Amino acid sequence: MRKQTLTKKPKILFIMAAFQVGGAEKQWAQYLSLPPDKDRYELEIITLMPSRSESVRQSFLDLGITLTHIDNPSMSKGKFLWELYRAIRRSNPSIIHTVLDGSTGSWGRLMGWLARVPYIMHSDRGIPAHSSSIHATLRPYLSKITTRFTPNAYALGDWIVSNGVPKEKIHVIPNVTDVNVRFHPENHHSIRKQWGIQDNELVVGFLAAFREEKRIDILLDALTKVPKEDRPDWVVLGGDGDKMPMVKEAIAADPWLSKHCKLLGLVEDTPSFYASIDYLVLTSEHEGTPNVVLEAQSMEKPIVSTLVSDMAMMLENCGITAEINDPASVGEAMAQMNRLSKQERQALGQYGRERVVKRHELHNAAEMFWQAHLDFLES
Repeated sequence: MRKQTLTKKPKILFIMAAFQVGGAEKQWAQYLSLPPDKDRYELEIITLMPSRSESVRQSFLDLGITLTHIDNPSMSKGKFLWELYRAIRRSNPSIIHTVLDGSTGSWGRLMGWLARVPYIMHSDRGIPAHSSSIHATLRPYLSKITTRFTPNAYALGDWIVSNGVPKEKIHVIPNVTDVNVRFHPENHHSIRKQWGIQDNELVVGFLAAFREEKRIDILLDALTKVPKEDRPDWVVLGGDGDKMPMVKEAIAADPWLSKHCKLLGLVEDTPSFYASIDYLVLTSEHEGTPNVVLEAQSMEKPIVSTLVSDMAMMLENCGITAEINDPASVGEAMAQMNRLSKQERQALGQYGRERVVKRHELHNAAEMFWQAHLDFLES
């Protein structure tokens, strides 16, 4: 009798920073929810920081994904790298895919290479702005051992190529958004009454982690530069982070901001947030493809944004752009949007949704995500 041998399924191992309510985590949960044939391979995620959202963590468990945690902050650098190497060796993946710059992108790829993982993939979701010296030093060497880069914006792909990476290594994979259910305007209603805002008042929304690169200070400064007759009735700010003390101080220091700004804290029900605003404003100094823009567009909301990443293309005929780190430019863009009639803003929002449906619909983008991996598994 011929002895039978068991063939191990190929595995894709993702390395992420932490389970938190963030853009990259949302994207991965959606990509991984639509595998083309989940019985053909195994999936595992290694996180390097403590979980900050049990619901996000549970969403990956519900998909049947193996979760491994290596607590980087609690270890010396040497012990952390050894534990990460051992975890990758135990996992024995066919593909290792690191998500974001920093420890995940640097140490994940390096340990994957040392562990002789056949294919190494990496996803930057924005141009790294504050890399440590060691990560910046490693980047050219890591680029050479990386098999494929999967940025979420063409501008980011161009930046990677400008740093010496061959263009054929770049596969732009668009961010996804659930345009059919979660972010469909017919499925959600305004919650303005909960905010104490009337239906006929003009409401500007800002939704982001309160971090340096989001430049909330630019937004607040821009509002004070808009002539009072062109200002909105309300500005609702959703999110939290290390810049919250600065935001509170800036609002308290200005009489108009104190009267017209509402700090909502973390927003879990983002569709209702979008349903309750007239337009969204983004003042970041760098981005990949901002999920908030895609989500707001899906909910038929126009956008005012700084010219980060692919915003010039994404907002063509459906939004207004402004210069980066320029409060006067942002203020003028907001004044232009405020001066439009309600019907004109609605028309911009409707066209924005049409564009998102064509490129960022969940099934289409997820198919591109999986094909980027299957190219290697099938070979």
